Amino acid sequence: MSRQQKPSRQVSVDEQIQVVLAVLKGELSLAEAARRHGVSSATVGNWRDRFVDAGKAGMDRSRPGPDGGQSQTERRLRHECEQLKLALAEATVQLRICAVIDYATKYCLAATVTPTSRGQDALGCLRRAVVEAERVIGEAPARSPS
Repeated sequence: MSRQQKPSRQVSVDEQIQVVLAVLKGELSLAEAARRHGVSSATVGNWRDRFVDAGKAGMDRSRPGPDGGQSQTERRLRHECEQLKLALAEATVQLRICAVIDYATKYCLAATVTPTSRGQDALGCLRRAVVEAERVIGEAPARSPS
């Protein structure tokens, strides 16, 4: 007659940690821990080994590992910082564009362009606005609008 083993019960990670800590402190043997939690001694031994290996990896700063040695929080914060840098750069460009539009609008509206004015007057106004826009954006040295 062969003895059938009952399947191991699911043990939560927190419970596994408590079991492993009790075994490492010497409060429980592998066999006693296994019996109390309905698993095999080999299973408790595997938990212990994984726990110790993970602890070693966490203490060894010379091994960056697949995550570059960064915690999940560090990775999240670095990603958030990169997103904020991009948003700031975009806002800066938009602000410069708004400054150019504001200048061009004020300058061209201030120019006296009447229905009898020549097209050259309007073109001159726009040229001066472009010169100022280039200066504000930083694409050309400052020139006085003529």
